[in-house]
Amino acid sequence: MAMARAAADALQLAEVRWIVSGDPEHKPAVARAEDRLAMTRLAVRDMHDARMRVDEREIIAARAGGSNFTAATIRGLQSELPGQPLV
Repeated sequence: MAMARAAADALQLAEVRWIVSGDPEHKPAVARAEDRLAMTRLAVRDMHDARMRVDEREIIAARAGGSNFTAATIRGLQSELPGQPLV
């Protein structure tokens, strides 16, 4: 959490997205996606930093039977945020 805040400060980021993986294909998940999402939401909420945002797109994609690979996530972000650099 401290590193996310420090990076946001140092790079003057308007927003930091916390992207929770749906169902990792390369390793078994220790906790269910919904539980990881809930834990992430609580942690981000407790940061009290409006720049921090939980993004559940990978969980939504996994529920729908779609890809939750990082490449698909990046393409989605690029589509949503045209011309903005992704750091």
